[in-house]
Amino acid sequence: MLAFIFISVLYFLCNLYEAGGFSHTLKIGERLSFSPRFESKTIQQEISMIFQFGNTKKAASGSNEMPQLYDAWFRKSGELERTIVASTRACFSKNQRVEVFFNPVPNLDEVKFGTPANQAFGIEIAQDLGLPEYKPGSLVRRYLLEFAQLYWAKKLADGLGGNAWILSTDNLKKDVITKPGKGKFISTKMKSQDPDNLPKKGDIVIAVNPGPSAGTWKNICKTYPDQKIVFLNNLVSENYNIGGPLEEVEQAYYLKRISKGYVLRKYPSIWKSYLETPDGKTEVVSAFESKPQLNEVAKEVMSESMKRFGIFNDRYAKGFGARL
Repeated sequence: MLAFIFISVLYFLCNLYEAGGFSHTLKIGERLSFSPRFESKTIQQEISMIFQFGNTKKAASGSNEMPQLYDAWFRKSGELERTIVASTRACFSKNQRVEVFFNPVPNLDEVKFGTPANQAFGIEIAQDLGLPEYKPGSLVRRYLLEFAQLYWAKKLADGLGGNAWILSTDNLKKDVITKPGKGKFISTKMKSQDPDNLPKKGDIVIAVNPGPSAGTWKNICKTYPDQKIVFLNNLVSENYNIGGPLEEVEQAYYLKRISKGYVLRKYPSIWKSYLETPDGKTEVVSAFESKPQLNEVAKEVMSESMKRFGIFNDRYAKGFGARL
C-alpha cells in the first residue's frame, strides 16, 4: 500500500514538473496571495478580469464550451460532429486555411489498450464506414486510430457540403471503405493522379494528419492554391505548443488535452483553458483574447488542480481520482 502511494505521488510530481509547475506555482501564489481562499468571490472576480498572462491578455471566462466527455464523440449525441462542422464553416468565411484538432478517439492515450469507450467507438466507425465488424484482430481494431481519422474526415466532408476531397498522408488502403460518404480520397503517396479526378477551384481539401513539418503544410497549400483546406488532427508536433507549424492557418476548432485539463478554441469564440475535476466534469479556468502559449496554460491548470485537489485528481490511479 505504501509503495502504491509513493508511486502515485511520484507520478503526480512528474506531471507537475512536466507542466512547469515548480517554476510557476510561486508566481501564481504571489499574484493571488492577497486572498485567503481561491473559492472566494474576490479571487473569482480577479480571474475574470482582463490582465496580462505572459504575452497573452486574459479575458472574461464566459460559458463552458467543452464537449461532453465522452458522449460527444458518439452518434447518439452528435455534439462533436456538429461543432467541428459549424466552427469550420464559420472560420472559412474569414480564412481559406484552417486547422481542426481533437482526439480522434475518446481515449487517445489508451488507443492500444482498448478502453470500453474506444471499443464502442470502434463499433460505430466500422458501421459508419462500411468496414468489416469490429472485433479482436479485425482491420478496424488494428488500425482504429487511422480509421477514426477518416471517419471524422467523412463527417466534415458530408457536413460542409460542396465538393470535398480527403487527402491522405498514409499507406492505409481506402478501398475497404464501402461507405465513403461525399468525400473523395486522394493521396500524397501517389506519384501520378488523373487530372480529371483532382480538386477544382473552390473545392474543399481535408488533409488528414498532415505531420509536423512546416514544409509539408506549405506544400499542401502550394498544391491546392485555389481550394479551401482543412488540416485535420495533426497528431505529431515538433514543438510543445498550440496549433500547427504555419501561423497563417487559423484554428477553427482546437481541443488539446493538457495535464489536468484541456485548452479549447471553438471559432469564433476565444481561447479557454479548462480543469478536469475528479468526477470527470470540466470547469473554465481562464480565457484569452488571442492564442496563448501552451506551457503557460498547462502551468496554470496544474496549479489550480493542485490547490483544489492535491494528488487526488489523477485519471488513472485508483483511489486518487481515477475515471478511466
